[in-house]
Amino acid sequence: MPMHTNSETEAKRVALLEVGAGIVAVAVVIIASRQGVFVNANALIDDRLFLNHAIAIAHGQWLGDYNSLTLAKGPFYSIFLAVNYYIGLPVLISQSLLYLGAGYLLIKALQNYVKQASVLLGIFCLYAWNPYLFSSTRVIRDPLYTSLTVLVVAISIGTSNTLLNQSHSHGGLISQKYRPVMWSILLGVTLACFWMTREEGIWILPFTLPLLFISGFMFVRRSRQGHPGRQIVRPLLTLAKLLLITGLAFSLTLGPVFALNAFRYGAPYITEMQGSNFKAAYGALTRVKVDNWHPYLPVPREARQKIYAISPSFKTLEPYLDGPALSPWVNPGCERYYICDDIVGGWFVWAFKLAVDAAGFYTSPQTASQYFEQLKLEINDACLSKQLACHRQKKSLAPRFNVAYFKAFFPAYFRGLKTLISNDFSLRYNDRPSTGSPEEISLFEAFLYNRANPPESELSLTAPGKDVSAKKLDAVAIKPINLFLLALIFQLYRYAIPFAFGSTVLCLFFKYVVLKKFNFISCINVLLLATVACRLAILTLIDISSFKGFTPLYLMPCSPLLYLFIGLGLYEGLDALKKSQASRA
Repeated sequence: MPMHTNSETEAKRVALLEVGAGIVAVAVVIIASRQGVFVNANALIDDRLFLNHAIAIAHGQWLGDYNSLTLAKGPFYSIFLAVNYYIGLPVLISQSLLYLGAGYLLIKALQNYVKQASVLLGIFCLYAWNPYLFSSTRVIRDPLYTSLTVLVVAISIGTSNTLLNQSHSHGGLISQKYRPVMWSILLGVTLACFWMTREEGIWILPFTLPLLFISGFMFVRRSRQGHPGRQIVRPLLTLAKLLLITGLAFSLTLGPVFALNAFRYGAPYITEMQGSNFKAAYGALTRVKVDNWHPYLPVPREARQKIYAISPSFKTLEPYLDGPALSPWVNPGCERYYICDDIVGGWFVWAFKLAVDAAGFYTSPQTASQYFEQLKLEINDACLSKQLACHRQKKSLAPRFNVAYFKAFFPAYFRGLKTLISNDFSLRYNDRPSTGSPEEISLFEAFLYNRANPPESELSLTAPGKDVSAKKLDAVAIKPINLFLLALIFQLYRYAIPFAFGSTVLCLFFKYVVLKKFNFISCINVLLLATVACRLAILTLIDISSFKGFTPLYLMPCSPLLYLFIGLGLYEGLDALKKSQASRA
């Protein structure tokens, strides 16, 4: 009889969680379905590039004809868009479904540690109504990257669960024996997709690797509990096998992309930024010393003038880097940093690539690689012969260390943390007019199956403080409700999250320091915070050296991890407080 009662309780718990999560998911998808895409067809190295690649993939041409931007960015977002084209769903709905699916997998993985369905449902609600996702309707990779971040976290926890043999379900389609293998394969594949979406994927490793090693240590320790004479070799071999399977799945997922790039373009790498000659050439440009150093100018005009004098290869780029073509690359720095006579860090690498293209050296990856090799040799030889005063040689796109960066790092870091927690940039619904010709906007709409925000030229009606277009009036009956709900969500998160974060820190301080309690869910919480801290460190380095790092798009992948930390941390701390009071009674 008790077994029957426990089974009924478990069934009710699962039903409450699934029905509640389903209702929340439907509401989120309905709002997503009413949003229009903000088309930025003029963003040649972002929105338009991703769409061009997706169209080429959908037509079986991989990334299309080779040029300076073909291998500039990871291809997975374009692959996602191409797959979505064949599925036929509006892209904003597809992105929402993937995000919600990742969140549902996450709370299912947490069921082993959080028994109350109401707590899990609360965490899912906090996760699902993430204002960062509603504020981004551009055709850009960051929403997908956020979903992949959550998938990596969820699958890492799921892999640890199966390794520790803590899964509730012992039946189903997949035998319990093979579940660790399945989760390891999923982890490797998801990590590879994550790696191919953006270039700074290393920041997720502070969560995945320590969690796997901690669970592996616990697995080995438990396997010997009560059997001190049992050999340690077998559990270690099991752990090694799962790590090997994860690595193999990761490699086999990346392999076809390496192969396609090698076969079609003769370039056996994911992005050109990973190519050794490009990094070496860029590193050579940044090693030239200047009298007037500026943190946002990796290769200032003063350095370029010195290099033109000694490098015939670089001299060919002078009309494009310091001629009439310079102005489009100067404008962003002028608007953001009031540097109106030079190219700031975040844009110089693109100005450099397109200048090499304009000079005729991007006819093939081999031609471009030979140019970068020659440029590197000319600069390094000039440094060696003392024609140029230079820093140490390096092969990297990272800014060269300067003590000024160290002084600026910590104030900027805490500014970024404050921005993430309090939404200082005031997230809002993105109803900006689309940019580009009518034909370009129609192309986006046709391929993405999503209505686009109308361009400025179509704006015909004006409401107080807001532009309204005739095209938008198609959904006038529901639009005010959408706007009201989104505005309410944005304001709730803006004022509630800082308070919730502070409360979480106090709860965890009470549990870890006062009660000296620490368990596996504590490991998950600490690693979540460490992962957010790692991404903030990368964004801080970008912010103090290249361009604004603390924007909604770049902070977006942190946001679900922060909300998960808050939800789990409050549960963990309050549960410890409740048990402490019960033990004293």
